[in-house]
Amino acid sequence: MDNLQHVPTAEKEPFTKSRTGCVECKRKKIKCDEKKPVCSRCRRYPHICRYELKLSWTDGRPFKKARKARPGSFGAPPATYTHTFVVNGNQAIDTGAHREPALTKSRSPPNDAISPKANIDVVDVIDTIDTNLMLEADDGAEEQLSPSPFDLVHQMMLSSDAGYAEQTPLEDTLDDRVTWMQDALHGAPSTLLPSLTYIPCDLLNSPESRFYLHHYYTHTSSVIFPLSPPCNPLRDTLLSAALSTPHLLSALLASACSHYARLRGDTSAQTASTIFKFTNHGMAGLRTAMNTEGQTHTMQTISTALALCTSDVISGDLQMWRTHLRGIKDLLFSAVGKAGKQLTISDPTQLFLVKWFAALDVPAGVSGLGKGTIPDGRYWSVETTLDPTRGFVDEFMGYSLELMPILARIGRMARVEQKRRKVASASIDSEDEEVHLEMRADALKEVWDIESQLQGLFERTATSGGAHNPAVGQEMRNTHRLFVYAALLHLYRRVQDLPRHHPKVIHAVYMIIENLQRLPDNSTTNILLLWPLFSAGCEAEDPHQRCIIEERMKKMGLFGMGNVDRARRAMVEYWESGGDKRWDEFIDERGWDLALF
Repeated sequence: MDNLQHVPTAEKEPFTKSRTGCVECKRKKIKCDEKKPVCSRCRRYPHICRYELKLSWTDGRPFKKARKARPGSFGAPPATYTHTFVVNGNQAIDTGAHREPALTKSRSPPNDAISPKANIDVVDVIDTIDTNLMLEADDGAEEQLSPSPFDLVHQMMLSSDAGYAEQTPLEDTLDDRVTWMQDALHGAPSTLLPSLTYIPCDLLNSPESRFYLHHYYTHTSSVIFPLSPPCNPLRDTLLSAALSTPHLLSALLASACSHYARLRGDTSAQTASTIFKFTNHGMAGLRTAMNTEGQTHTMQTISTALALCTSDVISGDLQMWRTHLRGIKDLLFSAVGKAGKQLTISDPTQLFLVKWFAALDVPAGVSGLGKGTIPDGRYWSVETTLDPTRGFVDEFMGYSLELMPILARIGRMARVEQKRRKVASASIDSEDEEVHLEMRADALKEVWDIESQLQGLFERTATSGGAHNPAVGQEMRNTHRLFVYAALLHLYRRVQDLPRHHPKVIHAVYMIIENLQRLPDNSTTNILLLWPLFSAGCEAEDPHQRCIIEERMKKMGLFGMGNVDRARRAMVEYWESGGDKRWDEFIDERGWDLALF
């Protein structure tokens, strides 16, 4: 025993608590070695390894305990409000804060505007948000036992397969579902840019505003245009401009708050007041910019109007969004210099703003309902060589830009044919009937021309951004085909007035579902497909096909877009009515409005 040598043992390293580990290790409450881009414990599932934003707070730890509203402030927002601003002496845009997604005719707002004095009162309405939304601070506070903000966001996204309207409570165990949503948001940034971590902006003095800025950057901007490249102007150019433009920043925060509320299923007065506050700030600043020489046609002013309109679509409030679009059209096309029908765009940011407007307006025009924003719908009918993505699937729109003038023609023809049918049904004069038959023959020639053009657009390749990722490139091609078949479906049903059981109609519906099933149901690309899916769902007669479309729309609703749930409920009510009339006539009779964006 004396010959045995003593072997020294290495001293065990003392355990140190880390606050900078990845989100997944924090959620499991295990030690993270903080290797980047993927820590050792997440090597099997690298897509779930993310490092969350850390902010340094200059005014103490945020949300330590809820504070009560100041005396004299009100706890619930007004039921409705209206804002108006003027373009070239004409009323251009009104907006309401009445957030009611029910498919009923909206009530008229009682008051016309909110005075600047009212703006000061609204600023003081909300000082805190739910303490569960606590952002981790750098002040050495004890480790949080509640989920991180990212886990909460993912749980809110996955809280219900039935969509926002049903508001199913959160489940206790969400591991699989959180992984599903993290896969879906694989392209979204997990943190703010370093330059945005410390922002000298009065509007971002409150932790609440900084939280919604973070949510906008990491989630909302990716959901609005899910196929957009990393240099998405919503996260890059516009956000940088917003830091020096309070009304644009307020509009972006309003869209983020609306999106977060939809994800959470939060219809409380407190959340409504927060949305009201940001929207009111944005509208007040927008009215001021509209009345200030040199600011009317700036990128910041147009972006503010687009962001406020998009916020309405996200929240499901569609009372005034078409009025918004008309005002935005006046601003946008006077800014880019539209002479006659020539659209000249040399600035990439202006081109993006036109695409953003078109993404909202094209489905509204082609879907009819007698409410086209542009009189002829031809704002993109002129060829332009300034956009290098022509001939490819556009990463913002989800389809080739070559399809846009064709969709405008289909929408215009559908409205004309609807008027002709009404006149023909009211006329008993044989001479009038002959004239209508001749006009019908001319229309059929145009239908054959459009059908031929659409058949030549089936195959389009992804842009260079999608080409680097084969999976994303294939999704872009499938998405484009869905829009082409949806255009054919509208051509057959609303222009030619073919019956549902016609082979062309059945084939178009079948091919929409066929290409849909090639897309993963958890892909954010699905967000772009509301117009094709709604169109196919309303025309589908097979119960299995209807089930496929409804289930996919429920999954789309989990991404927090209020217009999706509204469209799905309208589609189901159309089914329940028996579908004796065309869906556009059914919805028009009930006075409903849909944003199929």
